[in-house]
Amino acid sequence: MIKKILYLLSVLIQFLYAGASTGVHFSITESSGTSTADDLNSSQNGSLFGGIGQPSFVSSSPYGGTYLNFTSSSAQFVLVSNSEVRFTTGFVFMGYIRTSQSSGTIGIMGKGKSGEVADYGVSLTDGKPQVSIVDNTDQVHTFTANVSVADGNWFHLGASYDQTSGLKILVDGTEYTETIPTTNKTISDHSDYNLVFGGGDAALSITYFNGDMDDLWVADNFDTPLPVEMLTQSANAVLYDSSVYVALSWTTASEIRNLGFLIERSLSPNNELKQIPHGWIDGRNGTKQNHYQIIDKSVEEGNSYYYRLVDIDFSGKKTIHPQMKVNVPRLESTRSKIIPSEFSITAPYPNPFNGITRFSIVSNQENGWHGQVLIYNLKGELVQKLFNGLVSTNTKHLSWNNKLLNGNNAPSGTYLIKAWQGSTFKQIKITYLK
Repeated sequence: MIKKILYLLSVLIQFLYAGASTGVHFSITESSGTSTADDLNSSQNGSLFGGIGQPSFVSSSPYGGTYLNFTSSSAQFVLVSNSEVRFTTGFVFMGYIRTSQSSGTIGIMGKGKSGEVADYGVSLTDGKPQVSIVDNTDQVHTFTANVSVADGNWFHLGASYDQTSGLKILVDGTEYTETIPTTNKTISDHSDYNLVFGGGDAALSITYFNGDMDDLWVADNFDTPLPVEMLTQSANAVLYDSSVYVALSWTTASEIRNLGFLIERSLSPNNELKQIPHGWIDGRNGTKQNHYQIIDKSVEEGNSYYYRLVDIDFSGKKTIHPQMKVNVPRLESTRSKIIPSEFSITAPYPNPFNGITRFSIVSNQENGWHGQVLIYNLKGELVQKLFNGLVSTNTKHLSWNNKLLNGNNAPSGTYLIKAWQGSTFKQIKITYLK
């Protein structure tokens, strides 16, 4: 549902702004069948097939809906050649990828046909992402990012070419560029070439992809402004685990193609801000309000810190939000008097999880309080009771091991942690993956 909302908003914004990109977007929401829909044009649906078995739809994607699993020999996902993917001055690929393949060249996406080098493509070479084009003189240009990604975990991959800045790769918000950009090249254009995801080619020593893919985009550009609408942001010193840390909270009204948030910090407003430890949170996207919180435990009492949030969209564009100053007091004799400004749930970690996820509820009351914490599924059904009682400190640490009330393991999916401090209510989403 989130990805469908994202698609509808992106179409609306692209309609309102001149110069919107053309291309294809496969959000992957089907649960069965032999094709998946292009959200931008229903006549451009992609077909699933393979030598032994086609890619399969898997439920409970971390990013909403389903995702495609490529484990069968020769499994691939093909969009028959059409004008929407015939790019000559540049292209952008974006998608969520998960694989453990770490040797050889593995095909992720390419516009080509058997036995011939693709007009443009994205692959993994010895576990590192690579982007390539063939220009109109049949010269091949490639760039490989010096980062290993074949570790079995999901990551967001972006790859692009344009005639000004050359070949680029983006991995989870970090950009990798050529030392000497490949500029002013025209991409070769074979009208009979298909767009293929996960395909291999023995003649070119390209291995079929083995792993998972989700939310796949191929377009000529993503210049359309697609902002995160920030409602509130705050940073406060809080008492947490009997120590003083800094809690950063922010709320968004909407997020469009938001890869996530960097949290940066410095000791002076004029110094370079650097990412704090564990200072990355994935974006959630959609039109509903989203609340985020992260605890910075690497601060020292007596110092002042300057924080800022940076959101990064799927094409690598960064939006920097205003700095926030926090004074971290010395608390030798007054530690118990530091009270958080509001009742909150800390960000669960890890999230998504496949074993145990841990979080805390933090109170803004000084003299004890009654708390209740329950887990619900997205149907509104109660699935687990984690806590119901009095708390004498301002923080209650909790965890969930994916067990249901009946003792069985929970199915993969998204759940809600719902917490109450008296009549004050907060909730936060978590995702369990088997």
